Amino acid sequence: MQSEAINRNYGESVAYDLSRFDNRRIVREALANEAVVTPDMPRAHTRAKAKTEAKAKPFLCITPFTIVSYVVIIALVLMIVMNYMTLNEIAVDTSRMQKELTQLESDGAKLLVEYERAMNVGDLATKAAAAGMYSPGADQVGYVDISRSDKVTVHSTESEGGFFENIEKFFLAVGGYFE
Repeated sequence: MQSEAINRNYGESVAYDLSRFDNRRIVREALANEAVVTPDMPRAHTRAKAKTEAKAKPFLCITPFTIVSYVVIIALVLMIVMNYMTLNEIAVDTSRMQKELTQLESDGAKLLVEYERAMNVGDLATKAAAAGMYSPGADQVGYVDISRSDKVTVHSTESEGGFFENIEKFFLAVGGYFE
């Protein structure tokens, strides 16, 4: 048969050796007579040396990057806690202000009822008559023509007076404006 050994390098797995599953008699005899070379296994003293090198390495290796990372993580956690505290304060303030707004709206409704009670039309007419007030007459009513949107014409029942009286009224109106 074959005098030389066939080098089949499958590592530790024989899953790729498909000739093992060939059931023909010739193939089985050839495989039985053939010498198979396996790769060298690591020696015992090599393993012991690797274990001693692993023991020589320090268990806890702290690098500057690790320290900086922890400091950054702690700072971020503290910032998150501070933000939650601020958020809580804002929520408490909002709740307090909502209660105050509800109270003010309630007080406003009470004041509106009191105002409407005080502004009774019948009572006002009686008080006005007692104070000597009366309804305006036809000579006291002025009409405004608003047929044009950019000009206003005022119809007055009073006499308009002369040129100098109008200048005097103008300066009195300007003086009243700046007072």
